[in-house]
Amino acid sequence: MTISGRADQATPETTLGLRIAMAREALGLAPVEAAHRLGVQVETWNAWESDSDKPRPNRLVMMAGLLGVGLTWLMAGMGPAPTPRNQEDDASDVLRDLEVASAEAFQSQQRVQALVNRLRNEAPPPRGSSAQAVMEG
Repeated sequence: MTISGRADQATPETTLGLRIAMAREALGLAPVEAAHRLGVQVETWNAWESDSDKPRPNRLVMMAGLLGVGLTWLMAGMGPAPTPRNQEDDASDVLRDLEVASAEAFQSQQRVQALVNRLRNEAPPPRGSSAQAVMEG
């Protein structure tokens, strides 16, 4: 991976902005998405990556967690650098999310059915209504 033609391995000589960009890109996040997740304006995030401004210490801690890198690496370039995610990782994440969503949808459907059954047992509709015919059918 390269960022603006620069090597992907951070060294203590790389800037904070470059390390922020490297970590963000390794996760496959766009600046706007990273900014949103951290709760800052995209302009602020871009200023950090371009080294025209620096995040406050509390933001650096939050950013390291968000980007999945060590605080020491983020601040000083020392320690393990982020590794880029590959498409297989992304596909596995999507598959896992779909499986969770499917299980949640099934549970929701069961809950809805239980509520319908409860209504049928507790409050029968007035005689002769079309709702009664549907519920009995």
